[in-house]
Amino acid sequence: MISALVTVAAAMFFATYTVLFLIAVCGILLLRRRYELLVPLTLFLAATTLPNGIPAGFAAGGYAFKLYEPVLVAAFIWAVTRPVAKPTTRVVAALVAWLGVGLIGALLVSAQLGKVIADIRYPVEMVMAVAVAAAAVTTPDLGRMCARTMKWSLWISAAFIMLASAGVLTLVGRSEIATLFETTGDGGATRYLTAATFFALTTLCVCLALAVSGTFSLAQTWMWTVPALLILFLAFSRNHILGIAVTLLLAILAARSAGAVGRTTIRVAVGALVIFGVLTVSPMLSGLPGGEWFATQIDGYSSRVVDGLRSDALARDDSARYREREIGNLERAFYEDPVVGHGFGFAYQRPQGSQGTFWYDRAPYYSHNFYWWMMVKTGVVGLLLFLLATLVPVVKGTVWSKNPVAVALAASLGGLLAICWVAPLPLDSPTSALVGSALGALVGLLTSRQRDSVTTVEFVDQYQGHVTDRQAESVDGVTAGTSAMRN
Repeated sequence: MISALVTVAAAMFFATYTVLFLIAVCGILLLRRRYELLVPLTLFLAATTLPNGIPAGFAAGGYAFKLYEPVLVAAFIWAVTRPVAKPTTRVVAALVAWLGVGLIGALLVSAQLGKVIADIRYPVEMVMAVAVAAAAVTTPDLGRMCARTMKWSLWISAAFIMLASAGVLTLVGRSEIATLFETTGDGGATRYLTAATFFALTTLCVCLALAVSGTFSLAQTWMWTVPALLILFLAFSRNHILGIAVTLLLAILAARSAGAVGRTTIRVAVGALVIFGVLTVSPMLSGLPGGEWFATQIDGYSSRVVDGLRSDALARDDSARYREREIGNLERAFYEDPVVGHGFGFAYQRPQGSQGTFWYDRAPYYSHNFYWWMMVKTGVVGLLLFLLATLVPVVKGTVWSKNPVAVALAASLGGLLAICWVAPLPLDSPTSALVGSALGALVGLLTSRQRDSVTTVEFVDQYQGHVTDRQAESVDGVTAGTSAMRN
């Protein structure tokens, strides 16, 4: 951990050489035929929050690229050279067909090439991530390596976000005042929406789903859940509540046991009591070292997230009102061509503001509601293709799978898909790759025939401690479930 932070700090002073170093690492991996290591490298570059001063991307051909994107392409080339299971092929084919509908529509109306590329770029990354993740979880030890990479990425990100919140440094990514309706000056809390935010949410959702099933306790997965909670807390985001709620609901449905319902109810009640206690006590801590900072963060979280869920707060929220107008424009455009849509590159609303800003250049083509955006661009046909590719694995994972990790991935993917109603994860970077990775890993686990590819109790045991008899029985259940799918 310390060595990683030192390396990052050094990179801040030698930013010019960071990209060259990354190219050298990729070249060494390719020359040594360790192509599979491109996968954890992609994960680390996509998910890690870094300070300003370290190059997060580069420009080429008039486009800006994140560092993980060329590595993802290289990992995709590795993935397609490996044997691909039929379920993975069907999922990728459905997504490609969805993109094909939008491209054909764009060709028919001669849409601007630049606008088409802007619309399709991140969905294409999502499709590539599906193939990469499906190949990764069926490669011996690679799934465990990715889980370990995610752990250290979360800790590094949490450390930098904490330092930024304390005013020590600034970060790559969005940072803004946490309150919804008024600014509080320099003393107010700041929310940080970085590359790590939704990776942290997905990690937390997976750990929560595993806890609901009784496979692991949250104490055993604390190396993932603690940094994830820190990152999510300082993001001050309401859509995380939606993702966690849907994940817990799907995990309970998958467990289909009174014990799971009881465990979840007790933990939610305890969590609510802890939150209430923290909200009550935080003003009393302002006199202690660090107490004022802590009280400020708690006040910001309460103001934006807790109070922001009330109907009167939503009615006053400028962003919520804008999204309502956005959906109205999307509805009108959808009903003009509901079957196959208008194609990628179609502007469903007029630009606002001055040229060179998001509101003028991107907002006419972009939507905060991914499903309405998809229906406008590709119609009902595109929506059905996308849902076929994503919901079928979620149903299989929650209803039929005996693999607890597959169940947890299915529940967390369901949470991400729910969030897409208010945040267009497949249309942004790096969340498009995250959604694709969750889908690909789920499909890979559902079809995997390799015992080593199933990331179960042995992984946590390797780093955390012991395996109880109950968990050992769970491993046997995973093996039996995998054998059943095989037959």
